[in-house]
This record gives sequence, C-alpha cells and structure tokens, in this order.
Amino acid sequence: MNSASSKIPNRQDPQDRELELYFKSQITQVNRHTEVERILNSSKLDPFYMLQVSDDCDEKIIRNSYRKLSLLIHPDKTTHPRAREAFEKLKVAQEELLNEKQRKWLQGMLDDARQIVFSEAGIKVDDNNKETKRDEKLEEKVHLKFRELQVELEWNRQEKLKKKEWEESRENRVSSWRDFQANSKSKKRSRPANKSFTQDPNRPYIKRKV
Repeated sequence: MNSASSKIPNRQDPQDRELELYFKSQITQVNRHTEVERILNSSKLDPFYMLQVSDDCDEKIIRNSYRKLSLLIHPDKTTHPRAREAFEKLKVAQEELLNEKQRKWLQGMLDDARQIVFSEAGIKVDDNNKETKRDEKLEEKVHLKFRELQVELEWNRQEKLKKKEWEESRENRVSSWRDFQANSKSKKRSRPANKSFTQDPNRPYIKRKV
C-alpha cells in the first residue's frame, strides 16, 4: 500500500471551524471593548497615558502607538457604541503630543510631578534609573500628581484672569457711577417749578394754569 495514499487528510469540520472563528472574534471584541473603555476613562490631561507612551517619547513613537491603538478601537472594527468617541479622543491626544512645544511643556510638568512623588517617597531622582519607571504603582502616583498639577495651574490661571478683569472693569464701574450721579443732579436742577391752578367758575371740571 502506498504510504502517501494511506495518509488521512487533516480536514476540520466546517462547524468546528466556524466555532473557532467565532471565539477568536469574540476574544478580539473583548480586547477592543476593553481598550475603548480605557481611553474613555482616561483623563484628557494625560495624553502620555492615553497613548501608552513614556514621557521621553518622540514623534516616531507617538505615531506608532497611535496607529496601533487606533486600529484596535476603530469604529469599523468594534461593536462598542462609543468607539467613535474614543477614536476622536485618541486622535486629540496624538495631536497634542505631536506639537513639539506642547509636548516639551507636558514633559517638564511630568518631570516636576515625578520629582515631587519621589521626594515624598524618599526616593532619589535619577534619570538613568529605569527601575523606578518600571514601578507601576509609583508611576500611577506620578501621573496622578501630573494631572493635579495641571488642574492647580489652570485654577490659578483662572483666578488671576478674574482678578485682572475685575481690576480692569473697576474704572468703568466708577466712571458709570459718577455719570449717574451727575445726571441725577442735573435733572434735579432742571426740574420746572410747580405751577398753581385755578378753577373756571363756569366750568368747574376744568382747571386753568395761573
């Protein structure tokens, strides 16, 4: 007997193949849904976390990470009802980090946050120490402080703006009050004297000015 002819072909049952594809698609959808939720729950103040890139990232790393994540959460590839929202949010994060000036400002702010967290934890800040950046719990604290610093900075900016607007409008308020007082005095001086009236004896219902 020919050994070649004795081999049994490895054919998968169509139903088994369909079931396997179904489970693969479901696993993929779970991953896609999880990533959509992660992005939706991410703060807009932290594009590094949203794009899953380190604070020393460059343009190439940012684009590669965005490409990978955008394919994963693309509205045409996932059934998540808010996939479009997550997709747009991810796009904004990429644009923010691709702006070199904005990226450097955020990197500086993140570095300040790291120094504060490390100082509070009694850890010496060492740019060459990669182990500290691999500590997930420590990095979570760094990114939390990073967002807090931005909120505090924005609050201070708004307060200064309000104070500036109040000071600038003060002169206008004083001038308006002075104008109001001047107009009030002018009206009092120009008010006509009260005139007396006399009654017509023939027509008592008519009063004539004297």
